[in-house]
Amino acid sequence: MAAVRVFVFVLMMGSASAWADSVTLAGLTFSDELGGFRLLSASGSGTPEDPFVVVEEVTAPEQTVLTIRGSLEAWPGRLAHNRIGSDHPFGYALRKVVINRTDSVWTGYDVELQQPLGQASTQDDGLSFGEGSAFQRYAHADLFRVARVVQKPLDSIAFSVGDVPPGGRIALDFVVTDIQERPAIFVAQRRPWMVSGR
Repeated sequence: MAAVRVFVFVLMMGSASAWADSVTLAGLTFSDELGGFRLLSASGSGTPEDPFVVVEEVTAPEQTVLTIRGSLEAWPGRLAHNRIGSDHPFGYALRKVVINRTDSVWTGYDVELQQPLGQASTQDDGLSFGEGSAFQRYAHADLFRVARVVQKPLDSIAFSVGDVPPGGRIALDFVVTDIQERPAIFVAQRRPWMVSGR
């Protein structure tokens, strides 16, 4: 399915933009509506060979959140809404290409699944980075040498041992899996000095 680019007007407080950008691919809509970064593009089909590639330009020093809405369209002859071939009912491969438009060098980058917004995904809610499958080891980054997947008390990946200078970009690869269909999930992303207080 071809990418559909839409612009949605939102009223937000703080650093959020008045105009949010979103791209819909294969039934999933990726959005920068919560602010702090700009969604430049999205492409791909969500398989390990052709992951969804979301290109973001981060300007905020604080946490930013990618919103993902909808459900994958079913593929005939495969697990209904699973693009990676794991045993999870829902699953896809995601590559986040993040451009550093801040004034700081990033010495690490953390991503965390949340559902609902602001609430950490727990080990028993079924939403994870491929928990229980070989795809959990899929997590890696091109400029960071270490990717540590944490399953409890929250679902997160800490990328470290490397740096991204201002103006640089990093590609983060991981899978998102779930056992139930949800109206939206959130991928919180923060630099290493913004460790969650949980």
